[in-house]
Amino acid sequence: MSTFSAGLVVAVALILYLVAALIFPERF
Repeated sequence: MSTFSAGLVVAVALILYLVAALIFPERF
């Protein structure tokens, strides 16, 4: 279960990073 939780955290972080890159393209 810990592996699944870690994967979920990584997935959420990656999605947030992509959303931030779309909203603030000048920062990336």
